Amino acid sequence: MKKITLTALLLLGLSSVYAQNKHKVSLMIGSEQQMNFVSKGIHMSDFISKINIGYEYHIHPKISIYGNYTRWLNIDWGNSSISGLPKEEQGKRSIIPKNEYDYNKILYQQNYNFINLGASYAFFQKKGHQIRGKGGLIMAFGKDGYLEDIYPHPNSTNDHQLDFYYEKTFTKPASHLGGNAGLEYNYHFFKNFSIGIMTTYDFYFTESPSRISYGIQIGYSF
Repeated sequence: MKKITLTALLLLGLSSVYAQNKHKVSLMIGSEQQMNFVSKGIHMSDFISKINIGYEYHIHPKISIYGNYTRWLNIDWGNSSISGLPKEEQGKRSIIPKNEYDYNKILYQQNYNFINLGASYAFFQKKGHQIRGKGGLIMAFGKDGYLEDIYPHPNSTNDHQLDFYYEKTFTKPASHLGGNAGLEYNYHFFKNFSIGIMTTYDFYFTESPSRISYGIQIGYSF
């Protein structure tokens, strides 16, 4: 009986630790990988290519709702997937390889921002360690690039199959609605602070490609 009582008190104590801080703000640095586009080699952009700020409200020791804002970081790491861009056009990210270029397909995206609203559930909490499952809706907005025309390069030797060619593209504002689901691990330390890692599978109801997002975050609960 004493063991049962002690266990119940311990669980109650752990729950109260997580329940006393209903609010949490966080900062995340990370990156993403498209499901339909595999880059060759590992680059710095595979680790740092976006920043995220978030807010979370605990409606129960294990259940919370959250919202966050993410933006792409237009940092030139020297490994742009689209080569030869002038400085004012840096920040474009390829969506499909050049050999798949076609009209009415998104070729690249630029200057994207993301708003994510969702809920999470903590299915493991012990001694400062916490693992949560999470999911919600995403609204992405930025610029999409499309193919306007293709014309042969002067060095092209085949009129029917262009060995060398130029492509003319154009951009237009775009927005995409989607959803995501993922996991988050956090370790709580030094009173109200936490550090952790997260990953989500992000998908869209439009032609925007699916992505795996991941990052390292630091949070403050109050």
